[in-house]
Amino acid sequence: MAGRHFLSVLGTSNYSKVTYRCDEGTLATEYIQEAVLKLKMLNERGFGADDRITIFVTKEAYRLNWLDRDYTDRELKQMGAGKETARKTGLYSILQKEFGITEESVRFIPLGATEDELWDIFNIMYDEIQDEEELYVDITHSLRNIPIQMLSVITYARTLKNINVAGIYYGAFEAKVQNEAGETEAPIFDLVTFLDILDWSQAAGSFVRYGNSDEIKALFDIQKVKRRNKMADSYKVVNDLYDITQGLETSRGCHVPDKKGVPGGSVLNSYRSYEQNYKAMQKRVGKQEEAQARKNRIEPLSKLFDVIHDKLGIFDVEDNLAFGFAAIDWAIENKKTQQGFTALDETIKTYLCCRYGLNEYLEKHREGIAKSICNLVNNEMRQKESGKELTAEAREDIFRKWEIAWEMRWGREQNGKDAEPDTVTPEQERKAARMLTMELPVELAELTSAISSRRNSMNHFGYSNIYQFGCRKLYEDLKEYNGRFRQMIAPAEEREEE
Repeated sequence: MAGRHFLSVLGTSNYSKVTYRCDEGTLATEYIQEAVLKLKMLNERGFGADDRITIFVTKEAYRLNWLDRDYTDRELKQMGAGKETARKTGLYSILQKEFGITEESVRFIPLGATEDELWDIFNIMYDEIQDEEELYVDITHSLRNIPIQMLSVITYARTLKNINVAGIYYGAFEAKVQNEAGETEAPIFDLVTFLDILDWSQAAGSFVRYGNSDEIKALFDIQKVKRRNKMADSYKVVNDLYDITQGLETSRGCHVPDKKGVPGGSVLNSYRSYEQNYKAMQKRVGKQEEAQARKNRIEPLSKLFDVIHDKLGIFDVEDNLAFGFAAIDWAIENKKTQQGFTALDETIKTYLCCRYGLNEYLEKHREGIAKSICNLVNNEMRQKESGKELTAEAREDIFRKWEIAWEMRWGREQNGKDAEPDTVTPEQERKAARMLTMELPVELAELTSAISSRRNSMNHFGYSNIYQFGCRKLYEDLKEYNGRFRQMIAPAEEREEE
């Protein structure tokens, strides 16, 4: 297992002795690197065989602050000291005495005056980091572009080298004060929280662009451990958010009113739980003092909640048909092609069941009537010459074919595996089936066939309709077919509203 690794950049200034202060204690030194090492990295245990120190220097910094040297006349004048003043002790001598380091701990970097040099700095820093190390990073003397590059290196290495960043430290000399002993004292700030902001930003982007809440939940789980029970309200909301997005990923679209079912079994149930917990969280936070609210909530996530809530508003619907439309729109917006085709295929069945008085929860109505009649109409049209209409006689013939198939498959069965009781009589079923057969637009029957073939191709890993559908075209097909379906049903919907 890799050990701890201290990384720092050494500058060229003639550093003054300062008492650096942090929660772990104080240390008087000219070099912030010594203070961070002793107060932060080595606070709990000493420097071990697996621990490393790397100091990045330019050639000038190496000469002025890494090695021991004589003070210049200008430095002596600034210090108000004479030539008898002792030589300047370089950081190398201090670290060698304290930790036994060698010259291998220093790494030269260019000034960063060109784009090539900037990339050289990035690569030199990245190459110094080993897999699974725990990093302690000091950026106090990192001028110009170096802090940004150091942050980008760390972020990159966290993904590719699985490192842990224990702290990012800055010795705030400009915030110095005089303590009671008359010493100059400066705080050491830990900026690692702002590295977390990058994680939250990535998590936010994943949700906003792709409807994925995995990263939000993972980060929230980490924060929950740190903050313990202070985040109970927020945690419920995030859990519901996770159930919503996972429910969409796994096509949990069937919602049975007044039946809660298993957790995450219905996206609508998860959304309604989310709404309830979100309102409770907002109400409790509203009663708190501003300062207390800031302590009890994760700031990056608190700014996400409004965005999350607005994005999920699409699911504030009352029934499965409206949810189906919302799920299709969500899939298109978030590039979820397979889920989108599943939602579109099933929503067409739900629409036909609702329109013709069938039970949307019964398989024999969804598949045995709605889907079966769509298939029969489409098969009939495929046998006709292009441009030929489907006559009333042809539709009557289709209905007779349906009756035969229905009687063989469903006539002697009751509800089979259906969870809902059959509240529609056999006479009502046949009446609805006949009406559907006589009214079903040919275009909708053909559309359902195209949708089903693409859904099956994806659900069967490409083994149905082999080589027929390319992955890029499938997403475009989803958008096109959804638009065509909405246009087909729009006149009927408008008539019903009138």
